Amino acid sequence: SKINFTINSFAVKLHDLVVMWKKSKQGLAARNLHMYSIIDLSGNHLSGEIPASLGGLKCLKSLNISHNSLSGTIPMSFGDLESLETLDLSHNNLSGQIPQSFAKLQQLNVLDLSNNKLTGRIPEGPQMDRQNDPNSYANNSGLCGMQIQVLCPQASPPLATEEDESKESWFSWEFVGIGFPVGFFSAV
Repeated sequence: SKINFTINSFAVKLHDLVVMWKKSKQGLAARNLHMYSIIDLSGNHLSGEIPASLGGLKCLKSLNISHNSLSGTIPMSFGDLESLETLDLSHNNLSGQIPQSFAKLQQLNVLDLSNNKLTGRIPEGPQMDRQNDPNSYANNSGLCGMQIQVLCPQASPPLATEEDESKESWFSWEFVGIGFPVGFFSAV
């Protein structure tokens, strides 16, 4: 069977996916997706980008889409998953930065972003600061932050333009030109 999560056609072929719902076995139905608290699509050979619409699943407590071939960036909307306790995006081809919105995930207890191509500063915040197991971020050579004890490079101040330098230069020489004669005649 296939599920279409969004209009932008993130189609997923699901093999042997069974959901336990009130002691009966059911297939995962897209129209009821907002009701699920646990979604595990790990190891399903998924590819493409993660749809931002998954961030609208307010009841979601656990999302595991690890061990697939997902690419692109982690959706900013994942920071809106206020009930999320477990997030496993490991073993994919995700790139870019971890969204700063992750700092809003108050319930997050387990996070695994390992084995991707993530870069930049790991977001800080009450819950994110507790996600300090280096294994959760392993094999993302571009990450930095207090959680993995890797210092982030300081942002460089903007370089001065030629116009700025010429103004500074003229301004400095103006005072030298005025100051030298005043100082010379004061001393005499």
